[in-house]
Amino acid sequence: MIAKYNDVSGDVPLFGDLLTAEGRVYAVVNCRLVCDEGWHRATWTFRHGSKTAVASTFGQDPHKHTLILYVDHKALNIDATTVQHVSIRGVIGEKTCVFDRAPLCPPVDDRHFLTACTSTLTCAV
Repeated sequence: MIAKYNDVSGDVPLFGDLLTAEGRVYAVVNCRLVCDEGWHRATWTFRHGSKTAVASTFGQDPHKHTLILYVDHKALNIDATTVQHVSIRGVIGEKTCVFDRAPLCPPVDDRHFLTACTSTLTCAV
């Protein structure tokens, strides 16, 4: 399964979740098994259709297990009222990690400001 979603040989981060909140698209990436590989310093981009945007990050947690990436809806021309698909790419040195067409689910109704749609894109098996 890892080879299907990641264009890299060896250990790679695992996709955790893609969610939308307050005009941003967030991706949660699990780096627990690859914390020494430097993925928290990689250049990450989000792609939706023909639009690509460089992701920002809050940085990794102190244990280097979780990386949260984000871009504004406007940068990707995201319509948060329908299911959208976003591809996420990380590049560090000669290594590339790709999570292709992760689903971004729309909010259920106006009372909710945060939505999440979990989809397992990679596994260590």
